[in-house]
Order: sequence, then C-alpha cells, then structure tokens
Amino acid sequence: MRAEKIQRRDKRDVVMRCAMEEIARDGIGGLRLENIASRAQMSVGHVMYYFGTRDRLLLETLCWSELAIHAELASDLARMRSPKRRAARYVETYLPQQPRDPRWEMWFQLSCAANAPVVGAEELESSGRAWRDLFTGILREGVASGSFRGVDPDDLTEWYLPYLDGLALAHVSAGARAQVGTTRARALRRLEHAVIA
Repeated sequence: MRAEKIQRRDKRDVVMRCAMEEIARDGIGGLRLENIASRAQMSVGHVMYYFGTRDRLLLETLCWSELAIHAELASDLARMRSPKRRAARYVETYLPQQPRDPRWEMWFQLSCAANAPVVGAEELESSGRAWRDLFTGILREGVASGSFRGVDPDDLTEWYLPYLDGLALAHVSAGARAQVGTTRARALRRLEHAVIA
C-alpha cells in the first residue's frame, strides 16, 4: 500500500511538472490536457483520474510549485544577514521568473475564473497570506536593525504587494516580449525608494 501511494504521488508530480512545462511553452491560453497527457506519457483519462478537472489540476500544480518556491526562498533567506538583500531576494522570487511564467499564469487564471469562489479560493488565500506574512516579517527585521527607516511594515505590505501583482500581470500579459530584468528593476527601485535609508 505504501509503495502504491508513493507511485501515485510520483505520477501526480510528473503530470504537474508537465503542466508547468506546457504553460511555459504555450501560455495558459494554449494549454491542452491532451498535450499534458502526451508529455507525461499518459492518457487524458489517466490525468483526470488523478486531478478530476482542469481547474483542479491547475490549482494543485500552483500549490505544488508554491511549496517548492517557498522552500527555496527560505533556504536563501537563511543564508542572508542583510535585511536589504533579504527584501530584494523576496522580490526577485515573488515576481515572474520567465516571460510566460507558469506560476503567475495559473494564479491569474484561477483567481479571475468565474468559478474561483468554488475552486481553490481557500488555497489561493492561504498562499497569498504566506507571501504577505513573510514580506512583513522581513520589513520588521529591517526596521528593528535600523536598515529601514520611517517604515510601517503592515502599511508597506498593504500597497507594495498589490504593486508587485500589477507588475506581474503586465509581465505575463506581454507574453514572449516580457523582460524579467526590466520587471525586477522597476520593482526594486520602488522598494528602495520606500524602505532603504
């Protein structure tokens, strides 16, 4: 039974990884279950056996990718002493990592869908809360150390993260024309003006 559960989890991971690759290649608008199944060397029915619906596949893939990103970010932050560098690393991780960033494309698809209140609302809110709490914590550390002056961590989080969301939306909407470096530079300049003494 344990071996069967491990095999099931491994197959689900394969499907989610393939979904990420398909979105990165064609964007979420071009995502087809047939292409995911083909890449994963499964039938569409097999994919649906593990996830049930397309939205559920997207939601679980998003949550799966978020867990991996949070783990990587936590590891990076643990090695950094400077609050300024920690804040910058957070921003770099939060924003899209490529022109057609799968994580952000899934996020916008699910949060804007007509059935979003039913599919994944709780999971999306939990993920957003984790990002907010982490950023607020970094800001508080910076204030306590004197690196950030005249900053209210809660107030800054309240407007800066929606600002990052807007940059991410513009980035994803630009498709293949999007420039990761340009998006990051704009976000970091705004952060520097807001918090760095």
